[in-house]
Amino acid sequence: MVVESDARQRRDNGRRTELVARIEADLLALERRVRDGRLKNPDKIGQAAQRILADSGVTRLFDVEIAKSHFSYRYNENAFKYEELLAGRYVLTTSLTSTQASTSRVVAAYQKLAKADICDPDLDHQHLTANRALLELNRIRCVQLTANQNQISLTTRPTLTQTRILKATKTNTHNPNKPTIT
Repeated sequence: MVVESDARQRRDNGRRTELVARIEADLLALERRVRDGRLKNPDKIGQAAQRILADSGVTRLFDVEIAKSHFSYRYNENAFKYEELLAGRYVLTTSLTSTQASTSRVVAAYQKLAKADICDPDLDHQHLTANRALLELNRIRCVQLTANQNQISLTTRPTLTQTRILKATKTNTHNPNKPTIT
């Protein structure tokens, strides 16, 4: 399902503006180096442009032109328009069917997770992402054992992080720590 968020749109637009300004400053500096004759070789100019744009997150927003003793860049207007359309929109996925959880329920669970302020146990000062939360929850297992012709169902104990996720999303776990014997 696709979700649209005004707060996320403001964040996306702000981040894009920040990144474009930083990359543009670097591209202007490269343009000056080439114009001043300090960089002439097209391969070296291309490598410098690649270093600037490679991991910028906004590469697609710029078109560059490289030749011997020449470098220029311009905005890719179509890419900017596309980014503006995407700002604030994101896709939520779930393994639940529509009868198990409505769209609004899935969205609410994601928003509750975001507000729960759960830190990623492996990354300092990083909030738990929805993908990471799903990976954590996927580690919970229900084990079926047979002993003396009795079936024992046992769910592994959730870790502290898993417990926080389940609590934040108000997930009914039906007391998963209690084994059942049939």
